[in-house]
Amino acid sequence: MKLNARKLSIAAILITLAAGSWWLSRFATAPVAVFDARQRHDPDYIAENFQNIVMTPEGRPRYELRGKRLTHYGDDGSSIIDQPYVIQYAPGQAPTHARAKEGYLPRGNGYIRLTGNVNVAHGRDPRGAGAEIQTQQLTLELDKSKR
Repeated sequence: MKLNARKLSIAAILITLAAGSWWLSRFATAPVAVFDARQRHDPDYIAENFQNIVMTPEGRPRYELRGKRLTHYGDDGSSIIDQPYVIQYAPGQAPTHARAKEGYLPRGNGYIRLTGNVNVAHGRDPRGAGAEIQTQQLTLELDKSKR
């Protein structure tokens, strides 16, 4: 078998095409996007006109959380609450009532951040005359055991 210029040029072209095809398939393709729900901050559920009561180990109410709308986000476990209303109970004391325009509840529910026309009222009891606070932002500790 004789090698001539024609056969060598055809072989060179085929080798160049094979190398180019390999390079394109290896480096020029876009990476495949893998769906990961944690990348998105979309609500996974919404509750309207909800009420949640958290109890102590002894079976007494610790606090009550109500609101017009709760939007929960699965990626970070947080919730946004429209018009939250929190009632905190303590033994031997009058309950504390807190209302706001909006609330932010992070994963773990150890506290709630109230924003927008926040009003906190503590009723009169044997330990004190009661009080009322009005502010634009307030962080309220809900569960002291989650520190």
